[in-house]
Amino acid sequence: MVTRARPAARESEPQPTPPKAKVNLLVVDDDATKRFALRTILAPLDENIVEASSGADALRQLLRNEFAVVLLDVRMPIMDGFETAQLIRQRPRSELTPLISGSAGSICFISSPPCWRWRRDWRGSSSA
Repeated sequence: MVTRARPAARESEPQPTPPKAKVNLLVVDDDATKRFALRTILAPLDENIVEASSGADALRQLLRNEFAVVLLDVRMPIMDGFETAQLIRQRPRSELTPLISGSAGSICFISSPPCWRWRRDWRGSSSA
């Protein structure tokens, strides 16, 4: 039986790179104009941008999908960004998801309980 040896791969030939899997980014704001602005800013990243118009809507989205990061408005009616963030942290699937929150140009990266102390100072409340 005659077998043929496979030709060796040439080192100079570039190997095709597999397509990059897109990640989901969640933008949460009750103001449609601000959601549009954030979507426009994030568009060059070429990732899946999902919008939510309230804290409750954000929690529904988190039940449906995994997110690489959540951009969260602090000042929203009914359920503010802090309450939303606290509920997001209670779910094991999203407890380590980076949350970036802000309002009126200020930003706080919420990654651990020390940021909740800032929340009490900012809101003038002692509730956590």
